[in-house]
Amino acid sequence: ACLSGVAMSEQSGDDGPLHAAALQASMEWATQALKDGASLNERNTIGYTPLHRVAEDGIAEVAELFLKHGADTEARDYNEATPLLLAAGGGHVEVLETLVRHGAKLTALDEFGLGCLHYAAESGHTAAAKWLLAHGANPDHEEESGKTAGQLAHAWGFKETAEVLNAASLAPSYHFDESKSAEALPGDLPKGATPLFPAAVEAAAKASEATEATE
Repeated sequence: ACLSGVAMSEQSGDDGPLHAAALQASMEWATQALKDGASLNERNTIGYTPLHRVAEDGIAEVAELFLKHGADTEARDYNEATPLLLAAGGGHVEVLETLVRHGAKLTALDEFGLGCLHYAAESGHTAAAKWLLAHGANPDHEEESGKTAGQLAHAWGFKETAEVLNAASLAPSYHFDESKSAEALPGDLPKGATPLFPAAVEAAAKASEATEATE
């Protein structure tokens, strides 16, 4: 048997049948694709394996299926990110639990030196950050340009996440002062930061200036 025509028609041109099943969060399609011999090592044009796809989207049930069939927890995408890093970036605690139970490494770094806590921090995923810290992730690790995850969360304006990470860190903290803007961190921006990074810092500064002007 093959995947249904609907499933096959909805997958993107660079995705294999397991990527398509992952994209649709379908255990039925994933199970059938595995029976049909689809490869868990197949990659799309951005280097995602099927496990990367379900990790990023937070589909723990399908991730468990792939892992039981031998999916590589340390596979790297085009940015050298592992499935665990993508799960952290999405704040998907259940997927993180599943990956770690199957041996995924919390010490994995992408090509910019960003670790799992950095991925959680830059999107403000406090619950994921707490889970990672509780399971041994290092809050003092600095990415390529010298920022800890707590410093990165602060720069993005994620107060709660920054406080959790900085409380666990031995590195200098960037504490929030409600009466002042969140200052940009010294040095260059992290090379893994998106174009929204400086905009987030600028927006925080403008909001603070507007507040001060009305006082």
